Amino acid sequence: MNRALEFNTSTVVYDKPGTYGPESGIMTVENNVEIRAADVVLRNMVIKGDLLIAKEVGNGNVTLQNITVEGKTLVNGGGENSIYIENCSLAQVIVNKEDGKIRIVVKGDTKVDTVNVQSGAKIEGQNASKGIGKVVIEGSIPADAEIVLAGNFGEVEVKVSKASIKVEEGMVNRINIAQGSDEAKIELGEKAEVKVVEVNSKATVSGKGYIETAIVKANGVIIEQKPFNLEVAENVTANIGGEEIKGSNPTENTSSSSGYVVPAEPIKTVLFDDGYPAIVQINSDSVYVLFKNPRINGRVYGVAKLITEAQPTTEEIIKQSSGYNILTKGQNELMILDNLQPNTEYKFYFVVTDEQGNLVSDVISLVAKTKNNLFGNGSPYVIMNGSNYIEVLFDEPKFDGRIYGVSKLANESSPTISDILNERKGYNIIQTGRGSRVTLSDLQPNTEYKLYFVATDTQGNPISDIITLTAKTAPIGFESNLSSTTVGLYSNFYIKAFNSTNDTYNNVKITFNIYSNNDSPFGKDDISLQYYNNDTWVDVPVYESVYGGVYGSFGPTQGFTVNSGYNATTNFRVKVNKSNTYFVYVYFTSYDDNTPYGQIIGSYYIPVYVEPIQFNVSGIDNFIEGAENTFSVISQINLAQNR
Repeated sequence: MNRALEFNTSTVVYDKPGTYGPESGIMTVENNVEIRAADVVLRNMVIKGDLLIAKEVGNGNVTLQNITVEGKTLVNGGGENSIYIENCSLAQVIVNKEDGKIRIVVKGDTKVDTVNVQSGAKIEGQNASKGIGKVVIEGSIPADAEIVLAGNFGEVEVKVSKASIKVEEGMVNRINIAQGSDEAKIELGEKAEVKVVEVNSKATVSGKGYIETAIVKANGVIIEQKPFNLEVAENVTANIGGEEIKGSNPTENTSSSSGYVVPAEPIKTVLFDDGYPAIVQINSDSVYVLFKNPRINGRVYGVAKLITEAQPTTEEIIKQSSGYNILTKGQNELMILDNLQPNTEYKFYFVVTDEQGNLVSDVISLVAKTKNNLFGNGSPYVIMNGSNYIEVLFDEPKFDGRIYGVSKLANESSPTISDILNERKGYNIIQTGRGSRVTLSDLQPNTEYKLYFVATDTQGNPISDIITLTAKTAPIGFESNLSSTTVGLYSNFYIKAFNSTNDTYNNVKITFNIYSNNDSPFGKDDISLQYYNNDTWVDVPVYESVYGGVYGSFGPTQGFTVNSGYNATTNFRVKVNKSNTYFVYVYFTSYDDNTPYGQIIGSYYIPVYVEPIQFNVSGIDNFIEGAENTFSVISQINLAQNR
């Protein structure tokens, strides 16, 4: 606070970075205040005069906390991530940045009566409880200037021709495009909603945002959306929702209370977002239908019919529906249609009414085929996104048979059932009631895949359609030369881990699990694992798991950082005392404040065959009783892996 420079009796200037104002309580400044440096925080003040954020701030940051400005707040400096206004009360804010690259964020309990935008700018309300009363777009704004609004606003008034304004999201009570604002463009983002748009000049409104009421008073207006309510002035022609609409003579049509005329041929009412209602989940006995962003308060009724049955009337849909879902404006609604038969094609019919039961829609229909009731608990689903593999669980199967699977890159064409059965990249035997896992391996890290599966009976005859899942492999990649070894002998191998992404992972720890095929008994005394460090082989502790197999950890116990470009190779040797096939899993797990239970950033799957020692005996066939005889025993081991 003491670093403020008072260079005359009318202005207090802050020209160095810092925090100004008391920690508690309120300080009153009777004069004007200027901020001429970046990284200034102004707090707990009442400014009786004007506040200027000067162009000397450049593209730097300025934060206002609990500030009341009784005069004007002029914003001439600041960058695209810069001006933060939190818990403040500002009468009028005038924004005029020379290059138009400035962002103003209104937060907390802030109240701003009016914002006058005279250059490009982004005005953003982040959970502001009182928010901005009015935004006025005015002055000599360049045609290529970008004005973006996000949040809740009372009114937006456009008073500039050729202005380009985007409302990204939030609620605006009223947008008024004033006379003399020809060729102004308003774009409404998908999450934006406007209660009233009044257009008094030849202008364009576009985007996917919702308009409750549009009032058109000028010729040549284009509104790409279909407003819920529309008023077009007499003798005015506009393009609304792709249709040419002409305002009629009030004596020939029913006039609205404002004196404007509802078109004789009303446009089709938009009740939900484009593409909705939509089926978002299909089960063996039910489907889930989403009604996204309803435009009205009301009810929706729905029934399911076999694809061969006749379409019901609106009255039949209402009577035959087991009930209705209540629609609340702006809140997504999910309807469940159940008691369906598995593996059956249905047509679903819906009608919408207002709160009084008046019909406001035609019959809406959707088609879907229920799933074959082969598995339970919503399976199959992905249970592990490894680096070179993806593991899928098929839970509570209701048949005996097999499951086959293949993986394809996301941009590759889908396989046929025959392709899946012939390629069989993943395979498992299915027993009724016993969950089974299918592992699809030989994949690349950090890559999107589509997974395709087919169920068959015990003779290999398909009993399901193609089951499709999508999954992305973990970002950290691995490489190893371990594939087989010989029982009772040490086998040398290496594991290389690398990070080809641009991401950095902190507090990473390495663990591993080893399982035996067919759940054969396998404990810590059956394996010796060592790593090579400073010309010495060092034991890696191994522990027995209650789930079978063994596990352990390796590397710094406090964790380490995996930066972009990370590439590390460690040499190991292993000795296993039982011949079998073993499944080795190596995990890289990152722990931080956001993921206290860990995020697996890499998991490597290696199937390893431990071969028995083979013996060849020769010269033992022709022994003579009582005589000295010779024979030879030759052992055969995997020389490539064992040293």
